Amino acid sequence: MGKAKPMLRFQLRDQLPADLIFIAANIGIVVILMIITHVTGDASGSYTSIGLSTGIYMLVIASVGLRSSLRLGAQLGVSRNRCFGDFVLSLILSSFALAITIEIVLSVFSAATASSGMCHFTDLFAMLYLGELDAGALSLSQHLLSTIFNLCIILFCTAIGAIFSMLFWRLNRLGRTILVILLIAIPFCFPMFLVYSLSTHLPALFFFVGKPTNVMAVLLLSAVVLFFLSWLLSRTVHIRPGK
Repeated sequence: MGKAKPMLRFQLRDQLPADLIFIAANIGIVVILMIITHVTGDASGSYTSIGLSTGIYMLVIASVGLRSSLRLGAQLGVSRNRCFGDFVLSLILSSFALAITIEIVLSVFSAATASSGMCHFTDLFAMLYLGELDAGALSLSQHLLSTIFNLCIILFCTAIGAIFSMLFWRLNRLGRTILVILLIAIPFCFPMFLVYSLSTHLPALFFFVGKPTNVMAVLLLSAVVLFFLSWLLSRTVHIRPGK
């Protein structure tokens, strides 16, 4: 234990390059969109749902990284509880930083192109609850709600990735194949569920998605439950060596 660096610091430093590459890739996509829109003279260029794409990114990070963390901890003599706790804390800190960063990125590019009106930068929160208002036009309170909304989505996706990571060690090949299919389907089904509920105004579903606080509360509660189940699995799962 004394030979190992603190797991939390290791996890944060290990994930930082991936986070920077992800943010850089999204900024690159935005720049390319702006160039294409400017060259073609098209006024319909738009970039939306970066928060959801960040959630998918963190889902992949959690599904792969948790097992690697437990393997490393076993090699260094660090307890499973310590490895799991530090890894989840690093995911939460990274999710918080990413939620703030993507809000800033959208706002900066939205403000930079506001005069031309050729590009449209918004996110899922504004699309659902603010009538697709550009990120640069949001008030401070709306920016805060948008950031928290994205954070809840990111944490929910991260928790799904964590429990899937543990289930990969529990299930056989058929079970792992089904998990991969679900891993791909869930992030795409969630926004479709929100949009369908708001467009059809079904009473039960609309009560859930009609207010962002309802959605955020359910997502956070679900994330806590999934992290707890992942922790229970991590205490008893057989740690398989990496292939």
